[in-house]
Amino acid sequence: MATCCENILKYAIFLLNFVFFLASVGLISIGAYLEYQKSTYLSFLDSPYLNTSIVLIIIGVVMLVVSFFGCCGACTENKCMLLTYATLLVLITLALIAVSIAIYVFKDDVKVVIQKQMKDGLKNYGNDGYDGVTQTWNMIQSDFYCCGVDSYKNWKDDSDFGKSGDVPDECCKTPVDGCGQGIGNQNENEADKTIYTKGCFTSLEETIESNETTAIGFGVGVLFLLLIGVIIACCVGRSVGESRNYV
Repeated sequence: MATCCENILKYAIFLLNFVFFLASVGLISIGAYLEYQKSTYLSFLDSPYLNTSIVLIIIGVVMLVVSFFGCCGACTENKCMLLTYATLLVLITLALIAVSIAIYVFKDDVKVVIQKQMKDGLKNYGNDGYDGVTQTWNMIQSDFYCCGVDSYKNWKDDSDFGKSGDVPDECCKTPVDGCGQGIGNQNENEADKTIYTKGCFTSLEETIESNETTAIGFGVGVLFLLLIGVIIACCVGRSVGESRNYV
């Protein structure tokens, strides 16, 4: 009966490690996506708050290595490897909880930092030596159908480029050369006929919040599986140790 239970637990570890493999691929994919988004749309920002993507990639890679330990420990019935596997799962669980808490605690600070640095980026738009800033702003406004940071008025209020009332042509609903000239001097109802008046920070925030529920659900599921993995690994390790002592 004991042998049967051990076999069931070992198969459970194999199954869990397959799920961990999928979860690690998911974490790496999410981290890579966030890093791509950051490098594509926020390349002019330089903030330690934006390194969460790297942390997720590292945790995903560590989970891949840990799943290898779990499979090897179950196959060889090595108590030391199984306990090492359980310990690593605990550390990963704590790391994910720490990252989640950090994201929640510092999310308002991140918003302030991003808004400030986006406005600072406006000041360098179109200037020599800041081609990356210019291209990034053109791309984000074109892709997210937005204009400025909080609204299209940011170009007139916070940039040298828009002091005469101009906004980039990428703000226009139908982009053509010169379509953004003087639009910053118009009221919102009038400007809305030609350009997207919503700010890009608002658009980015809405995009992130629209995926927030999915990300939370995925995180809770991973944490639940990690805890189950710790319990099963400890049970198998204890069972292996007792059976060897008995022999």
